[in-house]
Order: sequence, then C-alpha cells, then structure tokens
Amino acid sequence: MIDNFTIEFDDKFTEPWISSPERFQINRLPAKYFGFSYDNKDCALNNDIYNTNRVKLLNGKWSFKLVSKPTDRDRDFYKMDYDTSSWDKIDVPGNWQMLGYDYPQYTNVVYPWVGNEDVKEGHAPVEYNPVGSYVTTFDLPKNFKDNPVYISFLGVESAFYLYINGQCIGYSEDSFTSADFDLTPYLKEKNNKLAVEVFRWCDSSWLEDQDFWRLSGIFRDVILFSTPKVSVYDLNVKNRLEDKYKKGFFDIELSLKNRGIDNRVSIISQVFYNGEEVGSSELKDQFIDIADNKTLTIDIENPKLWSAEEPNLYTVLVTLIDGDNTILEYRSSRVGFKEIIIKGPVFYLNSKKLKLLGVNRHEFSPIDGRALKIDEMIKDVKLMKEHNINSVRTSHYPNHPFFYDLCDQIGLYVIDETNLETHGSWSYDKAQEFQPTAIPGSKPQWRDNVIDRANSMVKRDFNHPSIIMWSLGNESYGGSNFVDMKDHIKSLDTSRPIHYEGTFHNREFEECTDIESQMYTTPSMLEQYATYNPQKPILLCEYSHAMGSSCGNLFKYTDLFKKYDSILGGYIWDWVDQSILTKDEIGKEFYAYGGDFGDSPNDNFFCGNGLLLGDRSITPKLLEVKKCYQPLEAKMIDLESGVVEIFNSRLFTSTEDLEIKACLYKNGGLEKEVVINEVIPADSSVIVTCPFEYKGIKASSGEFYLQLKYSYIESGIELGFSEFKLISLPLAKDDIGKRIITKGSTLEILEKSESYIVTGDSFKVVVSKSSGLITSYISDNTEFFNNTAVPCFWRAITDNDLGYKLKEESGIWRDIPNSMILLNSKYSGGVLEFLFNLNNTSSSTLKLTYIFHKSGEVEVKMVLDTDELLPNIPAYGLMFDLPKEFSNLTWLGRGPHGNYIDRKKSTPFGLYSGSVKEQFVNYIRPQECGNKTDVRFIKLSSDDGRTFMVKSDSSFEANAQEFTPYEFETYDHPHKMPKGDKVSLRVNGKQMGLGGDDSWQAKPHSEYFIHTGRTYTLSFSFIAY
Repeated sequence: MIDNFTIEFDDKFTEPWISSPERFQINRLPAKYFGFSYDNKDCALNNDIYNTNRVKLLNGKWSFKLVSKPTDRDRDFYKMDYDTSSWDKIDVPGNWQMLGYDYPQYTNVVYPWVGNEDVKEGHAPVEYNPVGSYVTTFDLPKNFKDNPVYISFLGVESAFYLYINGQCIGYSEDSFTSADFDLTPYLKEKNNKLAVEVFRWCDSSWLEDQDFWRLSGIFRDVILFSTPKVSVYDLNVKNRLEDKYKKGFFDIELSLKNRGIDNRVSIISQVFYNGEEVGSSELKDQFIDIADNKTLTIDIENPKLWSAEEPNLYTVLVTLIDGDNTILEYRSSRVGFKEIIIKGPVFYLNSKKLKLLGVNRHEFSPIDGRALKIDEMIKDVKLMKEHNINSVRTSHYPNHPFFYDLCDQIGLYVIDETNLETHGSWSYDKAQEFQPTAIPGSKPQWRDNVIDRANSMVKRDFNHPSIIMWSLGNESYGGSNFVDMKDHIKSLDTSRPIHYEGTFHNREFEECTDIESQMYTTPSMLEQYATYNPQKPILLCEYSHAMGSSCGNLFKYTDLFKKYDSILGGYIWDWVDQSILTKDEIGKEFYAYGGDFGDSPNDNFFCGNGLLLGDRSITPKLLEVKKCYQPLEAKMIDLESGVVEIFNSRLFTSTEDLEIKACLYKNGGLEKEVVINEVIPADSSVIVTCPFEYKGIKASSGEFYLQLKYSYIESGIELGFSEFKLISLPLAKDDIGKRIITKGSTLEILEKSESYIVTGDSFKVVVSKSSGLITSYISDNTEFFNNTAVPCFWRAITDNDLGYKLKEESGIWRDIPNSMILLNSKYSGGVLEFLFNLNNTSSSTLKLTYIFHKSGEVEVKMVLDTDELLPNIPAYGLMFDLPKEFSNLTWLGRGPHGNYIDRKKSTPFGLYSGSVKEQFVNYIRPQECGNKTDVRFIKLSSDDGRTFMVKSDSSFEANAQEFTPYEFETYDHPHKMPKGDKVSLRVNGKQMGLGGDDSWQAKPHSEYFIHTGRTYTLSFSFIAY
C-alpha cells in the first residue's frame, strides 16, 4: 500500500523534509535498473527503451509558475479545481533558468546562498529559494487500464513534491537518479492532473555543491509506464568467468511483484549475441509472492569479453508466461563479460594491465543546460573515441541513463560517481586536520541520505559493462559515512572496485577506497608514489586542468602512465566548457560565465575549462590529448637506415584494422610514402624498416622529417602519428616559395636629424634615432607597417597565468618596451646597432642590430642580456603591426593548430596555411592562443599577392593575430572585441610554456620558463614583395 500523508505549511517554511537530512524521500519506490516492460519481443531485443506501448512519455509543454521563495507559492495549485490557464507554458524536460526564468548561478566551491542568507547546515534557504510549480494532464492509455501504473522522473533538481488528481503522493531528493512512484490507486481514465512542486534548493543541496552552474527544474524525461500484474521489478545481471575465460556465466537476479494473479508463472531467460541465441534457462510453474526474488543462471562457452577496444555486448531477455501459456511481458538488458582484479598496486581488466586515459565530463549544453539531447551525448562519445580517450568519469553525479548505453556500445570505460560533493563545507588549507564542519563526515543525520544516493546509482546502472568503478563522490572529505557507503555498495556488487579521492585528505578512513585517488598531483609527485612501494593503484581522478590555453606538459603525465604499472591513469578536467549561450543588451550572442547574469556569489570564468568549447568545437588542447593518448607509438632504432620500432599498446586488438604509412617530408612537402604491412599484435611491438634513401638527404637543404601515420582502414580517421627529425639544414631560396631577388643595384642610408632612412631600388626603411626602432617599411610603393616594430616581452595573460599571478610576478616585462633607455647607437656601412638599458633598477640590456640588403631584406639580431634582478620573462621578440589586408598566412613550422614549447606533441612539422582570423581560439575569456613553434619562415599575404615574409636559418616562434597581446587583455569576453583592423605579428625567440598542472597556483615547469640571469638571442630577416 502507498502511504497517504498531508503537508502542513506555515509562514516560516518549516516542512520537516526541507530541513531534515534524514528525510530525503516519501513513498518513492525502491531503486531499480533502468528498463521497462515490453509486449513485443523484437523491441525488447533491440533494447529500445521507449519503443513499447507500455511507456508513455510525459515530456512536452507543461503549465508553469515560478515564485522567488517558498512562502509565496500557490499552495492549492495541485487541487482539481485550481485553474492554471493563465500560467506560462514551459518545456519539460528543461532547466527553468535556461528557459527564461530566474537566473543561472555558477560557483565552484562556495555554496550559492553564502553572502545572501545565513543558512544552517541541513537547512534550505527561505528568503530566496525559488519554487517552480508544474502542471500537466494526461489520459491513461487503454492498455494501461486495470494494470499497475507508475511514473518515473529521471532527474529533478533539487527536490520535489508529487501530486496526482489532487493528492500529494510523494516527495524526493537527489537530483540525478530516478525517482519512481506508484500511481495506480489515484488514476482515472481521462484528464489526470499531474502536479509537481520543485524547489531550487533543499536540505540535501548541502550534498550537491559541485563545480557547476546551479540550475533547477525537471531536466530529464518524465515517464509514465505500466506493467502486468505479475511483473519483473528489477533485473540484475552478474557475470562470472572461469577456466581462463573459456566459460562464462550470467547470473540473472530477478525481483518480481505480484499484484493479484493467483496462478503460477514460468520464467524463461535467454541470452543473445549479435541477434543469435547462445544460451537459455527456465524456471517453470513458479509461485510469485507479492514481492519475490528468483535467479537463473546461463552458461556461455568461449564468451566474448567486453572492453573499450572490443565492446562485445550480449542481450539478456526475460519472458514471463502465465499458467494459460500467455506471455505477460518481456524484459531485456544489454550486458557484457569482463573481469576486474586488483593485485597489489596493479589494476587488471581481463588479465591485462589497464590504463585509463580519461576525461571528466559534466552533463552540460550551452543552450539546454543539463537537459542534454541524445545527439549531444552521441557527439561526445564519438569525439572521445576519435581522440583516443578510453574512459570517462561522470563528474560528479550519475548521468542520463542513455549515456551509459552509448558507452557500452562504442566502448568507453566509466567511473560512475555518486551525486555527492560538499566542497564548501570544509577547507583544503586544513585538509589533514579534523574538520567538524565537513559534510557528511561521520554525522548520523547524513548517513542514510548518502547511502541512498549510492544505492540509487548502483541499482540503476549495475548492468552496464562499461562501468568499471563506483565512486563515492567528489571533494567531500572523509568520515565513517563513506565507509558505510562502500560497505553498502559491496553488498550489491563485489565485481567492481570503489573509488574515492577524499581519503587523500583524511587517511583515517582510507579503507573506503580500493584506489589511491589524487587530483592535480604533479608529475614528479606521481612518480614518487610509483617508486616508493605503492600499496594500491594510483589514479589521477582530475589532472591537467584544461582552462583556457592550457594542457602544457601533458606528455609528462602520459609518459609516466606508460612507465609504471602502478599508475592506472587519469582523467583530465574537463570535457566541455560550461558556458551558456545568451545575448547581451544589444542582442549579440555570446557565451556567458559566472557573474554574467548578476549571480552572486560566483566564480567567474572558472567554468571554462573544457577540451571542447561550449558549442563543442574542438580546441588545440583536445588535439594534444589525442596525441598523448594514442595507442601506437614508434621509437627510432637506426636513423641512417630508417629502422624503427612500433609499439601497439592496445591490450586486446592487433593493428589489423589500421593502416600504417611511413612518409618522408622535405620542408613540409611529401617526398615519398610507403605502407607498412606489418600487423602488430596486441600489447606488442615490431621492428620495421622505412625504405627511404637517407644518406642523400645530407647533401640537400631544408628540413627533413620522417612521419609514421596511423589511421583506421574502414573510416579513414587518423588515430595518431609518430615523427622523427632527420636533419635540419639552411633553407635554399626555392625552399621558401617565391624566389627572392638578393641583388639590387643600390643601397643608401641617409642620416637625418631624427631618423635613418634606408633606400634601395624599390624599398624604403625608416629607423627612428631616438627609439632605435623601425617606424616604416615601404616596398613597391606599399607601406607595410601601420606602426613601429617594437620589442615585446609579453603575452596575453592566460587563465593559468592569472592563477599563479604572472602579471604580479613578471608584469614589469609588459611595460619595459615603453621605458627602455637608449644608451648608444652605431652606424657602419649597411648596419645599424642600438643598445638599450631595459630597466633602471637592473643592468639588463637589449641590443638590436639591423643589417640592410639591396634587395630590401632586413636582418634583425636581438641580444637580450638579463640579470637576476628581473623576474622570469614571458616572451622575447619583435612585434610588427601590419595592414589588415595581409590576412593570409603561410608558415613552415609546427601546426596546423596553436602550439607552445610545452604543448607541441600534436603538431607535426609541416607547411601550413590559413587566415589570421583562424588563429584565434574563441575561449570564453580572450587570452594567448595561436602560437607557432619551430618556425623557419612565415608569410603574410594580401589577396592580390603582396607578401610580408619573416625567415631564419634557425627556428623561431611566431604568432599572427588581429589584436596585440595588450589589446587581448582589455576584453573580458570575445564578443566585445571589435572587428580587427590590422595584423599583429609577433616574432619571438621563445615564449614561456602554458603549464596546466592546475590553474590556480601551478606554474609552467622550470624548463619551460625563460629565466633571467642569462643571455638570449634571436636572429631573423624580413622582406616584402
């Protein structure tokens, strides 16, 4: 029977289940697997969840009214005679903040009500706590009549009351797992009134302090479903493997309900693989009690194992047949065989040492918030697979059930995480101390609540083979409640390990996790763990914080993953920017971050740390991940004869599905290519010879590289590449493209009172005597300089730079070009030389030398001599301001996407072209992007062919944008940047690394800094034609 209850209201909003952590549900049905009853076998076998006439989706337009606090809500809205015709209509599913109501709020750590209202632990805000009232009506489908009828809410944030036909029948918290209720006693055939009252915050919001936008509403599907009177309630499939995987067993555990049939039923269980039946079992003439449990076991010979490489799926089909031989229902679930064993510090999957090359993923859409559509989920998993990501952590809550189906099918390992984070209740500064404020800790009032959340997740998602670990939550410190959560999960499932990172900060409760989980551990500390007698596998549940221009030195982590068996892998933070597409006051669309909606408190643009931008467009960070995560790599054995060893780190599959090509490049142009026909077994390597003539290269000119390219035969999608530099020689004139005239008839340098004027047959250069800088460069009657070519020691501040306070530490370099003191100048022949003091508090100097040629070519030599009184240098080079028509870009160097000294593994050396505009990356806050390393020449051309070129006999760095780094820093959103009116070209000897170990204190690694107390040189030449 369903308990009836009444709700008593008063003006102080003292309803016990809004201020009592112990009371988190009323009349909610026990958690179960996500599946429904079928009367059609084919639909059941296809596991087409909603394609059954026993399911009716209640998604659509609902009547809606929002008030700002609980005491203002219409308390009679659920009654049958209450008229909602004047109410708005709202989309269900959807977050109401994404649909024009209330406002979204982004915070990372701080609880969203802090500073606005003094809220005690375990209580909800009362002064501002919007309540959304939803109403819809539905007719009962004819086949539902006389059968049990239920309703399932897949996601409601954060708490809700449920009313049907004027009666309050239930209440539920936990925003991210299913809440099911029995509607049977309350329904009628026509015009059933369904009313739902949703609170933005409840007492359990103290458990949902994740780093995300704070949103509300019915944001996942609402499902009305029916079953026969005797029906499977829960379907739990356990797999066992024996005899070295030659035998497999599915133990099919059924929970059944009987609501009125006296006769017996038979239960048939079948297993299908690729549509063919491979095993079955039957229980005949079973008496089913009101609630009953039955188990059937089916053995499978030579089972196909599930892994991310080979996602072999079986379908379990359960058929209930009554005593009259009438089929009552079909039930189905996709399942798989796998075995997880932890031996000491090593994690094994199907007897192989597993590496998790993962990413954290918030469920978020810039348009729909957390109401993701299936096509966005599909895009996510496809992009992950295409970029060599093999695992995803559902940070920090269970995702939509469909997402797990996709991971099962495409092959992604999943850490399924309990909806639990209480980051704002404790402090990292006191992490190793006892923190009585920490929630849930060992506090008894939270125990049942957090166990219920774990239980709901495990029961719903148990059958998914993609899930390899259960996680107890995120950043919630420690306490006995976590031990109880683990014990409860283990009572349900002994086949999967338990993950929890919080024990790193509270070792007293280390028993609650099977994994040593850490976040943002540096590579050196990670290696230290691996080399000092590790007791558990170590996993970086978060690392390489991908905020803005980031993910520097990612390869250091992945190299360690490969080197040490005890390092299980890691999950990059995170997958996609949590930005919201909205409009400014003049109707211009832009991607918003915290504070853009007047939300307070907020954490600004800290939501923009995805490998993808908010619109799911790819950033250079994701391409770097693809390279570092690729499963094939090569090592040069003998450069002279082209002998390489190719490693296949895929655990279960050979390279039979791949094409491997060896390609010889000269200056980015393909000279020769051959297909390598060797098939590399799983987890093995082969030595091959790339049949090119290497000895003759030494007599040539330019840059020679050997690339091995790996791609899928069927799709043609590139899996990755390996690259070896064979030789680097000076570029011949023809290597640059257009032949440059090196001899002119005249060269004259005229000294004026304020400048040196250098002229030739078709060019004119003006050098200021007071500044020592080139102010004008005219070639063929075209002025190529909008402004003076100036030294530049700066870059547009990145998010990581802000985190470790680069501007405060090294900001002096930003201003040095404006305060340099010219000490002396020299003029001799075709050479001008200027010496500057950089700063009157140090002895650091800059020497600029210009060597002029009759062709119009200008050689520039920059010598930067620094003392240790100055801080580290962000960059050093010369910045050119060119007319905007020189917007077509060609370069010989690394590309095609932006690269830096600590993030260039994914950029093979080559000849690339594009527009200047394309070099800009639309991060939610404008910052440094689009750099190029190992450049030999770069050309900027107009549509009519006029060209400005920079080249060097040694490599340099270059960056061409429509804005200077100083201008980048004046805008807090890209949409505020005006249309570019120039091309700003920076030619650098070096720019410091991006870093990315974290984005709040970690600096780039020391070898990627430009340290002072040293001398740096840069030599290049430029010419226009």
